[in-house]
Amino acid sequence: MKRFLGVICLNLFFLLVFSSFCRAAVYTVPDDYQTIQAAINASQPGDIVRIREGVYFETITISGKSGTETQPITVEGFSGETVIIDGAYQPLTLANNDLWEIETSVGSGVYSTHFPFSSETEDWIYVSLADESLLWTYGTMKHFQQFFAGQGVFRDNENERLYIKLDNNTNPNTVSINASTATAVLYLPNSSHWRFRNLELKHGSRAVIFPRFTLEDLIFENITIKTARYGFLIWESYQGSVSQVIIRDSSFYLGWDDGWWWSDVKLKYDDINGKSVHITPMEGTGVRISGARNSEIYNCQIEGFFNGISANGEFTKIHNNTIHHLLDDAIESDSYSRTGSGLEIYNNLIYDAYIGLSLSPAPHGPVYVYRNTIIADHFNKMYKAGVKEYEEDYYEYGSVFKLGGELPDTPTENIKFYHNTCYAKGSVVKISSFDDYALNLEWYNNIFYSVGLHVIHNTGLASDDHFFNGNLYFRETEGALIKRWNSYDTTYFYSLNDARNSSLGQQAGWEINGIEANPLFVEIPAEGSQPTSFYIISNSPAINAGVNTPLEKGWPDSANISDNQPDMGACEYIDQLPTSIPTPSLTPTFIQLFSSWLTAEFDQNGDDKVNSLDFGQLLL
Repeated sequence: MKRFLGVICLNLFFLLVFSSFCRAAVYTVPDDYQTIQAAINASQPGDIVRIREGVYFETITISGKSGTETQPITVEGFSGETVIIDGAYQPLTLANNDLWEIETSVGSGVYSTHFPFSSETEDWIYVSLADESLLWTYGTMKHFQQFFAGQGVFRDNENERLYIKLDNNTNPNTVSINASTATAVLYLPNSSHWRFRNLELKHGSRAVIFPRFTLEDLIFENITIKTARYGFLIWESYQGSVSQVIIRDSSFYLGWDDGWWWSDVKLKYDDINGKSVHITPMEGTGVRISGARNSEIYNCQIEGFFNGISANGEFTKIHNNTIHHLLDDAIESDSYSRTGSGLEIYNNLIYDAYIGLSLSPAPHGPVYVYRNTIIADHFNKMYKAGVKEYEEDYYEYGSVFKLGGELPDTPTENIKFYHNTCYAKGSVVKISSFDDYALNLEWYNNIFYSVGLHVIHNTGLASDDHFFNGNLYFRETEGALIKRWNSYDTTYFYSLNDARNSSLGQQAGWEINGIEANPLFVEIPAEGSQPTSFYIISNSPAINAGVNTPLEKGWPDSANISDNQPDMGACEYIDQLPTSIPTPSLTPTFIQLFSSWLTAEFDQNGDDKVNSLDFGQLLL
């Protein structure tokens, strides 16, 4: 009887395996299908769309089409081959195309061309040159004719014309122009269980990759993204449900012009139909994920955007990324209602940034910020002369942390900052000057290093529950160490002892373990440069000087502190800067899961294998 049941089980097993593999198919582009879209349209759960090397001028839409949890649909480039999916209008990418017509009535050096655009009318166009140098997108013809930001473009939706003006009145017919033709290069509304890998996608308008509405279980790995307002965008999750979005081992690039002004991006408005409308669509982000649950962004490189990563949502992790050359925030979680519990930001390397981390506002929590190395040394071109109250051009350095809500009911609250190495040309920590706008902030074992300004700008009221202990403070130049211990006065403290002994907002135990000293880094990087030796030396006062509070409270940590004597800063003392840690194990594939089940069910002799010996024992 046992042998008979064994035969039945084996027959059912092989039938299951055979039927599973028969259902899966591999479609090769361009061998089986000429376009990627056609191959995707033909795919079913478990199928693979595999693409040969080349440049494919197309935009892809996957709408309401999904794999399954055990049989996702995969779109990938062949290993070792470069696959580029380009959303640009191909005729304009060819130099000497004679498609541009001179428009002297509009302005000197202005040209225009007929331009098809298969996108929503409110979408702005993004245009770059052959080297991906970004051109300014002007929101109205009036602003285009002012050329306040230099060379750029304007799209006339009504007449389907694209206007352009290049530096030195260069004729655009002589150069290659990359102009986005659609909302996104890869558009995925209401689609789940997809895998994308080994691809380069570029030249979108609103975004390069744009998942939308209800979706889950999307994995993007080894993806290169170039030139769009958003590299990756999920921003309407309140209209659906978003979960399990993973972006890993990928790069995002936008060729931002260092000559552009922050005020031109943020403060350009125009009167349209009696309303003041923001008409400069340049405030983009490398990766923006709003409200996504159980999602992860890691091992990515992000360069050249206005903001680096914008994410909020329950149990989302942002870690082991390198983010640099930004006009505003490297990482932000600016949300009025959707920042959920369990957001973790750790092991990131940030440099050449105006603001390292902006949580303004960030309600609910808890949010855990730990083991980050953040260098806020970008000297920003903030306001042109004549903007606001500035009579002359105004430049400034930002800060490592920007905290505080805009309204009392949407504060920055319940955030844990521990084991971060922070270096700033301006202030390190800047908190809103209004009470009740930043609440319950805890700071342990951080290194706060400022070059020329106070380390802490407004620590808030005692009732705000901002608690500091076990941190290292150092200001390189003479001046106040802490400004405004209380949001109702302008008291300055020139030493940690002064602040510690003050009655202004003092809490029991505040910084009893804190120290004021030079942390003694091996080398501080040149302004705007990637750090190579930015770690503490063997006799640093930060070694073994931290407190065990984060460990005792059970907060997550990526370091192993075996001696219960934590160092201050992003890493325990080692001989090189940890720009990354080993890549976490990938999500098990269906085959891996199936193999584990097979071994558990049919391994008869305990050798963790399934072979003829097991089949023989099963049939006895």
